[in-house]
Amino acid sequence: MPGKWRTARIEEIAERVAMGPFGSSIKVETFVTAGVPVVSGQHLHGFKLEDSVGFNFITEEHADRLKNANVQHGDIVRPFFTRASAAARESRTLATLRDALLPKLLSGEIRVKVA
Repeated sequence: MPGKWRTARIEEIAERVAMGPFGSSIKVETFVTAGVPVVSGQHLHGFKLEDSVGFNFITEEHADRLKNANVQHGDIVRPFFTRASAAARESRTLATLRDALLPKLLSGEIRVKVA
């Protein structure tokens, strides 16, 4: 860490911390053809907003109801859902491998060499 930098908790330096919207707050049925763009994990790459990926839109009124989750210019957005989604996908892949290989190991159909 550079010499003049210091460690701080997010609450000490942020004006606000928000999450969401999740679940019933925003659904496919709420999307409209034009309006306020909805930023999702697919739009976030590192510290950049990828706008070449198409956006879904919601009405101004709906955005007002979700104002605590609205992203403003200069905000830092952490794609938590992207990480959680990747972890869930990896978990499903590992479970599928386990379910396919374990019966074969137990039956002796395949063997693992001892190193």
